[in-house]
Order: sequence, then C-alpha cells, then structure tokens
Amino acid sequence: MPDDFKYVAIIESHLSNVISPMGASGFWQLMPVTAQHYGLIVNSEVDERLDVEKATVVACKHFKDAHNYFKNWTLSAAAYNVGIGGIQNALKKQNTNNYYDLLLNKETGSFIYRILAYKTLLSNPTHFGVKNKIKKSGGFPAFKIVKMDSSITNLSAFAKHIGTNTIVLKTFNPWLIGEQLTNPDKKTFQFKIPKNKNIDLSVYFNDVFSQEAIIDTTLKTATLTDTLKIITDTLKK
Repeated sequence: MPDDFKYVAIIESHLSNVISPMGASGFWQLMPVTAQHYGLIVNSEVDERLDVEKATVVACKHFKDAHNYFKNWTLSAAAYNVGIGGIQNALKKQNTNNYYDLLLNKETGSFIYRILAYKTLLSNPTHFGVKNKIKKSGGFPAFKIVKMDSSITNLSAFAKHIGTNTIVLKTFNPWLIGEQLTNPDKKTFQFKIPKNKNIDLSVYFNDVFSQEAIIDTTLKTATLTDTLKIITDTLKK
C-alpha cells in the first residue's frame, strides 16, 4: 500500500471512531430516533448529527420541548439524557416532581451534578488550583458552499470535480459518512470546502483531531502530524 493511502486510512479510521449510527453520536450525543424526529437524516451514507450547526439547532429544540413539558430546567436537562418519557415515568412511579428526589440510573442520576460541578469549576478555576490557560484555536478556515441536489456515486470523483480531495471533503463535512450519496428525492445538500485550495490546513486539523492516531494493523503507530503533512501536500497538488 503506498504511503499516501496509508495515511489517508489513518484519518478515515479516526473519523469512523466518532460515528455510532445505532447509539448516541455527534457533539450533542443525539440518538438516531431523536435526530430523525427533528428532521435530521441518519442512515448509512449521511449522519447529520455530525453537522454541528444542524445538531445544535436540534439540541436546542429538544431542550425547549422538554421545558415546555416539565416547566423546569433541571428536569429538562435530565430528560435530555434519558428522554422525556423516561423522566415522566420516573416522576410518576416515584411520586415526586423534583429531580433531586428521583432515583435514576447512574448516568442520568449524576448528569445534573456533573453539570453543576463543571459550572462551579469553570466559574472559579483558580479556587480549585486550576491554571486558567486558554488554548489558542486556529479557527475554521474560510470556506465556500457547493450545493448538490443529485446523487453522487463516486465521492472521490466528486471531490476532485469541486477542487479538493476526499479526506478534506469528509473532514469539512463529517456528516458525509458513506462512500456515495444516494439522493432520489433531489434534496439539496450543502458541502463546505476551503476557499483557498493552497491553504495550509495543518493548524485546523490539529484542532479537529487528537495529536496521535493509532492503527493496530500493518501501520502499527503513526502520528497525526505526519498525516497532516501528507494531507496538506496532497491538497496543494
């Protein structure tokens, strides 16, 4: 296997690790049924829970719907973790309307307390001996939108056609999890790609991925720094 393809395999493997179609996924850890209820696409080719902007809108709607039902933000937050039905059943069975009186599963039972702990820590980090060091982010590179309302049978060919490559296409559009895009309903999908194809993306990639990506195959161990150099050099070609 040529070195270029080996390094691309590392990134693709890393991307696949954050995808869990059957369980919670994405920044907001939405379940498939919840995401689909609010209009997100979740299938073997597209998982819009990994689109941070769309998933954030859905998460906010989910919180608001729970609050409209319970009229209580603490119960709403707990419902985000276990579902409105789960909290509703627990309140009924335990004859209470207070989250702090509920006996819940371990994860949901500690959910609010962990949030409160984070809030307390972040509100006064020096009090707890935490040095307030802020990591400087490279920020999201300038991008442009390419719209497509037809099926894509070959992502590599499509990426080349719009002036980029497959790994950059999938990194900028992590919701694109398959190797093709079947679109019989002619839905308009929006793809983000860098405005400047010669830009050095290594700073952004370092923000997105962990510093080391490990594959337990013939590659054994490889650092992401080397991977990013290959990707950046490939993008500039």
